[in-house]
Amino acid sequence: MKNVKTIIFKLFLTSSLLYSNFVTSQISGNSVYGQKNNSERHSVFNQNPGFSITDNTLTVHVNVLQNQKADKFRIVLGVTEESESVSKSLEKINTRVKNFNLGLTKSGIRKEDIFVDFISQNRIYDYDVDESKRIAKQKTVGFEIKKNIIIEVNNYKQIEEIINKASEYQIFDIIKVDYFNTDIEKIRQKLMDESYKILNAKKEEYQRRFSLAYVGEPKGTENFYSVFPKTQYQEYAAFETSNVDTNYYSGNNFIRKDERKSKTYYYEGVGYSNFDKVINGSDTEIGIQYVVNLTMNFDIKRGK
Repeated sequence: MKNVKTIIFKLFLTSSLLYSNFVTSQISGNSVYGQKNNSERHSVFNQNPGFSITDNTLTVHVNVLQNQKADKFRIVLGVTEESESVSKSLEKINTRVKNFNLGLTKSGIRKEDIFVDFISQNRIYDYDVDESKRIAKQKTVGFEIKKNIIIEVNNYKQIEEIINKASEYQIFDIIKVDYFNTDIEKIRQKLMDESYKILNAKKEEYQRRFSLAYVGEPKGTENFYSVFPKTQYQEYAAFETSNVDTNYYSGNNFIRKDERKSKTYYYEGVGYSNFDKVINGSDTEIGIQYVVNLTMNFDIKRGK
């Protein structure tokens, strides 16, 4: 009994220190102003305990996470051109896109890794205003054409080079950057191997601690999924301000003008607290997070 109490105390002390360090790192800095504004954001994945046991069944849960750097990136840029006719809009936008793509190939990006997607063609409207008749009549004044340029690269450093090159052709709309891994099955297999190692270790530990004898074949479920960076960004605006009683100044044609408050965005991946093991947990490069949840049920009979 003394040894058991000692083990429990050591586990409690270790958990307390880890929790203390975790909380300290999370509350430091201006991120305390942040709010979880993304409904898609993944934060806590699995609330299952390590195990549960009845008179005839042992249920074991294993959760493993892997941070994996992407080995392929896809950037999408938006291009817009306006002119008085469709043909002139097309001519202008095609010239810009052609010259930009030529610059990309000269920098080492392959033609087959660049795709131009025609998005839309819209009329542009304005008004003729007749002040004497107090009439504003709408009319067509031109056309707007939008295209997307989709570029695939293998190196994250190329993303910034592409953005810099795009600015030379007045392309400023960075729509999104997607992250990919080319061998997801290999990642899944690694996670499953680690999960079953932990499962077997837990199974042997519970057998020893509770004097269990396993009977029959185990039954279980496994869940493998990925979390991409675009769902994990947070924002905050760090400032303190005072209030002005606008009712007091309302009779003096008072106008309140606020300063622009800058917002900060930062990446906050899935927390590690619910996982038995985290692979590549100290990597600073933002990538894709892969998760395996494994649950196994064992039929048991208790030993004497």
